[in-house]
Amino acid sequence: MMQQIGHDYVGMREQLLPKKDLIRFPFDSTRKRMTTMVEYKDNIPTETGYFRRMHTKGAAEKILETCSHYLDSNGEKQPIDDVTQKKLLAEIDKLAVQALRAIAFAYKDLTDGQNGKDHKDLETGQKVYEVEKFDNTLICIAGIKDIIRPEVPTAVKKCKNAGVRVRMVTGD
Repeated sequence: MMQQIGHDYVGMREQLLPKKDLIRFPFDSTRKRMTTMVEYKDNIPTETGYFRRMHTKGAAEKILETCSHYLDSNGEKQPIDDVTQKKLLAEIDKLAVQALRAIAFAYKDLTDGQNGKDHKDLETGQKVYEVEKFDNTLICIAGIKDIIRPEVPTAVKKCKNAGVRVRMVTGD
């Protein structure tokens, strides 16, 4: 996406981020998101004055649930009220009507030591996902088109010819 809008994301990454110490919560179908924690080079301060930021992307409705703010068209952070929430959900629905999968991008600036350096429970050593669940700032919602793999139409045809009935199920 960054390439399509004319940004050199590789250069930006190299300029701002270290090559190591990235903490990643990989995509998980239960959480319906993936998250990366980064510490900025050269002491670039974030909103908290600390240098660690969490970036999350995933299913738009799930990410939106975690957001208390959004970036407006001027890049200014604004609170999400009930009216804004309804408008954003309507935009997600519009994307679905166009057969696009809605994904959202959000961030949160972390405070020093929030959930520990590695975001692990100190007793169990397991990753702590709580940091993903609240007070995020919505950057944008995008619609993506899932490209049908070449083998899918043939497989669907074989299923229909075999008498398999298909029913679409939506929801969690």
